[in-house]
Amino acid sequence: MTGRPFAFAQCAAGIAVLCLMDVVVKLLGAHVPVPQITLARYAFGTLLALAVWQLDGRPRVSRSMLPMHLLRGCLVAVMSMA
Repeated sequence: MTGRPFAFAQCAAGIAVLCLMDVVVKLLGAHVPVPQITLARYAFGTLLALAVWQLDGRPRVSRSMLPMHLLRGCLVAVMSMA
């Protein structure tokens, strides 16, 4: 699937997901500790990214790519708690 209508639909879906995530985080913030919300946000984001990665036909993460992905993940985790 390509073309402007599909690209527009992807952008609209992305904005909708971010808005939904914002609402969920604000509702949970009153009842759940922030580190737990952050962990859940990144866990679900990772699952979604992996699903999109697989559906898009991207190559598997190789051993040579793994150290940089782990470093990026650690940096994101540390910065999200700062």
